[in-house]
Amino acid sequence: MPPPPFEGVDRRIRIHSTLQSMSFIFQPFQGKDETVAEKVAAVLVYEDHVFTPPESIRRSRLEIVTFERRLIQLAPGFSDISGGNTELSSMWEWYTAPHATNTVVSPIGTTIQTLQPLHAIPPYSLALAIISDGRTRSRVHLDLCAKQWNPKGHYPVKGIRGDFTTLVVSQGAERGQLGLCAVVDQYRSQHLGVVNKLDEQPILGELAESASDTEKYAAWAATSIILAERQETNWSDVIHALQAILPPSPRHRQTLELTRSIIQRIYNLAANEIGMDQLFLVSRVQIALFSVFKNHDDDDNDARLALATDILRLNEASELVDRCATFDDDGSIMFDLDSIWPLLAVFDWAISVIARAMRQAILVDASAEWQGSNDSLIIDPHSPLLILLHPTLRSLCIRILSQLHQLSTFLSTLDRPISQPENKVLPASSSSSSSSSSNTRDPMATVVAREQIRDIPQRQGVDVEQWGRALESVTMSPEPDQTDIDQSLIQLSITPLRPHLPALFKILHTSSALFTSEYFQNLNQNQRVMYDAIDWRILHDRGGGGTWGGSGDETKEVVVCDRCGWQTEALTKSAPVSGTNTISPWAEWKSQAEENCICGGTWVRKQVEMED
Repeated sequence: MPPPPFEGVDRRIRIHSTLQSMSFIFQPFQGKDETVAEKVAAVLVYEDHVFTPPESIRRSRLEIVTFERRLIQLAPGFSDISGGNTELSSMWEWYTAPHATNTVVSPIGTTIQTLQPLHAIPPYSLALAIISDGRTRSRVHLDLCAKQWNPKGHYPVKGIRGDFTTLVVSQGAERGQLGLCAVVDQYRSQHLGVVNKLDEQPILGELAESASDTEKYAAWAATSIILAERQETNWSDVIHALQAILPPSPRHRQTLELTRSIIQRIYNLAANEIGMDQLFLVSRVQIALFSVFKNHDDDDNDARLALATDILRLNEASELVDRCATFDDDGSIMFDLDSIWPLLAVFDWAISVIARAMRQAILVDASAEWQGSNDSLIIDPHSPLLILLHPTLRSLCIRILSQLHQLSTFLSTLDRPISQPENKVLPASSSSSSSSSSNTRDPMATVVAREQIRDIPQRQGVDVEQWGRALESVTMSPEPDQTDIDQSLIQLSITPLRPHLPALFKILHTSSALFTSEYFQNLNQNQRVMYDAIDWRILHDRGGGGTWGGSGDETKEVVVCDRCGWQTEALTKSAPVSGTNTISPWAEWKSQAEENCICGGTWVRKQVEMED
């Protein structure tokens, strides 16, 4: 394909062309020609240059060639030549067009350095590209099928030294939604930038034409997150893009408006998505946003983040119990024998969270009685009390109490050995195999587990049956408005439901066991008990073995989630790969949790100082 001449350059001067890349794109096919079955196009990206003393001038050229699958007629006797047994008169074959169907050249001096097709965006011919005019670089969107050079959205690219660059695009940017892209050169210089939503791409939900920039960002972010959830794709790029667009520290009011608007949209959109757990998704988005946009500039311990994490994990704990259970037609419930001990750790954590909310409710009720009014009470709006006050979260607590009762009933009549508990040296689930699984089960493990399941609520001072019946009997009259219920969960605040606190206080089971239990007596009120993010067990030593830093202070390496902040020791253990062909529901869940935290965060290693 001979290149067109350079404008203003003698046509007799030879043009040197270098093929930089080739990208296949969608080609519209009308289907009117019966001899053509399929059609595809390829975009060839050339760099043309001519030498005009004392310098060389350059440009980029896009050539589109098409391939068609056509019906061709065969010459007589073709079947005999080919050795076939069937008389053939025609067949389908791919045909290459002899000439380019479209040619576009850039302005002289402007070249494409790298290009990334965006096949998910209609009309399926768009690409993200880095172009250079010899002095500066820009990131643009190109329509590879356009009839003329027309890049959109010039965003400066800085910090890149080399001429050989690579463009890496995140999931949001691949769809034309809010996301990120990185430019890397041969010297490993890199530039990370935000890719805004393309104007032509729709958003999910309504957005007024007069919407503020903050509302637009919220709509972009919510749309990108929901689309990623539909494809079970990580949407961390959306959160990082929001960080870059809206720095968290100097704009406190704007960040509050942004987070609230995003969560509101996610809450509404998730309710209409089939197969999407609304509470699970909303909690994950809350954790992601609260970890970035703090409630106050100097607040490293945002109560909203802790509460959102507890709600997410309570929901996950309940789902995990169901995952390890088998429901028979006669109504009986069985549990996977290799998952019993991990479930005990799950319940130990879940009951501790519910018990903390129960204690908070009793203390607030006592303060109200002492002051003679609920109106003058000063209550933290993000108090753990919310999980008992909010109807959805209260139902979740009742469900967990019921599941604990079901597991206790199952163990009370179980006459089979179960797997031994994991230890810090070698997880039991990893050491078992299909041939030796029965050897790791021990009748004594069943006996001990039976005692442990009874000890869990007793250590916290929780009477499971009485508290379960009490929570089920909560009736709020008049019924809270649905808007208040929604806003309470969206804001993670008891304020919208505060008028209904007396209905909760009325049914409180005021047993003193909550405050006289062994757990409460040994609890340091200034320090919250830490649990392992994967194993769910108490972190007695908060990390692995210590190492001595250069300053003389003892430090240790821990694995922590970069989003919710939970630690885990599970990833510091070295366990052999299991040879089993079957895997328990718990082991399957744990394997997934080891890849990423259940909140969507990433496991990172960091050094922390040893505590006395």
